[in-house]
Amino acid sequence: MAQAKAAASSPEIDQSLRQDIADMQALKVERTPGFFVNGSLLREFGELQLKALVAQELARPKPNS
Repeated sequence: MAQAKAAASSPEIDQSLRQDIADMQALKVERTPGFFVNGSLLREFGELQLKALVAQELARPKPNS
């Protein structure tokens, strides 16, 4: 338990959590779990909704490489 507590308070974990918080704020994540497809948030959870979002993302024009 002591080892886990020490690891949890390490600078690496702190930085990782700070990055997660920054990402959450940038993506406007308001709750978890959340599902994203290519950065697009699945606003209503469900199999059909997920399939529709994937299809929408696949239909987007691809940027020129």
